[in-house]
This record gives sequence, C-alpha cells and structure tokens, in this order.
Amino acid sequence: MFKLLLLIMTVLIISKAVNTLSVYEQSLIVDCHNIYRSQVAYGKAKNSTGFLPKGKNIKEIIYCKDLEEIAEKWNCSGGNNEDYGENAYGFEELPVPNALPFHRNLIGQYVSLSCGSKLRFSKTLRFLLAAVLLKACNTWAESCKYGVAEDLEYDSAHSRSGACTQMIWAETFKIGCAFIKCPIYNYLVCRYSPRGNNPGELIYQKGSVCTECGDKGCSYTYGLCL
Repeated sequence: MFKLLLLIMTVLIISKAVNTLSVYEQSLIVDCHNIYRSQVAYGKAKNSTGFLPKGKNIKEIIYCKDLEEIAEKWNCSGGNNEDYGENAYGFEELPVPNALPFHRNLIGQYVSLSCGSKLRFSKTLRFLLAAVLLKACNTWAESCKYGVAEDLEYDSAHSRSGACTQMIWAETFKIGCAFIKCPIYNYLVCRYSPRGNNPGELIYQKGSVCTECGDKGCSYTYGLCL
C-alpha cells in the first residue's frame, strides 16, 4: 500500500510543482527557528568549540506570505535571488532518515541531501511533511558544528555553517517557505528577510538577552527582540 502511494505520487507529478505551507506547517517552521534563536540568545546552542555566546539583539521570527511567494519561484537549477536569504533542504522518498552531510551548493543557497516526501494529498502525508520541516530546520541548525567565528563576524571561511548563521542572523525577522518538486529531488525552500550572511557584518551582538532591542521591546517567552 505504501509503495503504491509513492507510485501514484510519482505518476501524478512529473514536472516542477509547488506546494505552499499550511498554517500548521508555517507555525512549525517559525517555532523551530525561534526556539533555536532562543537557545543562541541564552548561550545554550552548541558551536564547534563549546557553546555560542549569548546574544542581546536577536529578533523573533514571523511568517511572511510575500516571502513564501518568492520561495515558490525558486529555480530547480539552483538560481538564487540575492535580495533575500535562503535555506533549501533536498529530500527524495519516505521515510525520513538521518540527513547526509551538509554541504554548500551555491552562493546564499544551502542544501542537505536526505530522503523524504513532497506532496500533500492526505493527512498522513501532511504529518510526514511536518517531519521533513523539523528535520530540515534541525539540519540547518546543526551546521553550526562546523564553526562560527569567535568574534561573530560572518566570513566565507565559515561558509559551511551558513545555513545555521542565516537561521540565527539577528536582524532577520521574516521567513516564508514552499515545497518544490524538481526532476531529481524535492525541496523545502525558505526565504529570509532581511537577508543574513553578509561578509564583514556581525551575525548577532554578544550580551545578555533583550538588552539591545530598542523601543519595540522583548518577547520574554524566547528572549528575543520584537
């Protein structure tokens, strides 16, 4: 039955197709980002040498439908809109196993090849897509194990951690994502604004949580700036 479902999915979708996220899926990707950003802000996120320093100006992420529409236009050949940050997670078939080693593909575009599924034709597939979302988010976060500059200034020497540094970029506060079917792999593509990973700029400022939030204040649930 399971193999038959996969066969039906393959027959129905033979070209590039796009699926936007449900409200529940949007909340999953936002919560995953904010939980990890919170861990960074409180100094509880691991780096290659221990833990990342606490952050005082990391903003809370919100979902943006405009960015979702931009994510929908992602090019399967790997083109990237340089106006926005981007993370992409490639997956092939169910079930979701451990991700293969993270690697950088193109400028501003990060891909971790693993397996999963793409289409949302049933509650079961929606549940499995939720697993893909969380696996993608965790895989991006785990790329900080490749090292982040001690002074928190982004540079190409630490580009293997780029998926993670985009996730925790302090000034980024909007995200929008889409599932995209390509000829070989399916992808979860997320766009970020303002974009991160700008060479020479700080990923975030070191310090106690919410001490550099300005007039908008702090979300004490996460220890993130509003």
